Amino acid sequence: MVKQKWQDVYSKNKEKLFIPLIIAVLFLSAYVLLIQVTKPESYQAKLFSVSEKTIRSPQTVVDTKKTAEEKRKASEEIEDVYVFNRETAENQVAFMQSIFDYIDEVRTETASAEKKAKKESR
Repeated sequence: MVKQKWQDVYSKNKEKLFIPLIIAVLFLSAYVLLIQVTKPESYQAKLFSVSEKTIRSPQTVVDTKKTAEEKRKASEEIEDVYVFNRETAENQVAFMQSIFDYIDEVRTETASAEKKAKKESR
């Protein structure tokens, strides 16, 4: 009786049930595959014994004290890159002096031009 009812329902709704059935089967198979991939690996480890495999932490832990110490050591090992060159310093001073001399020259020329303009305007 139940078998006959199922056959009647299936024969009437063959096309309607086919696609949802395939989607359900694909969903279940994808779910099973993803569970296998994402399940964390468990280890049989005992206290104070050497592990057969290397166990890696899923999280990165930063030791700030050790990092600061390593940075300090690295900075001490590297020599200073800057080398004082007296000639370069003298060139820069001479360049700045020439700029100031040019400014003074322009000021004196403008002052003399203004005096001339005032005399002519009187």
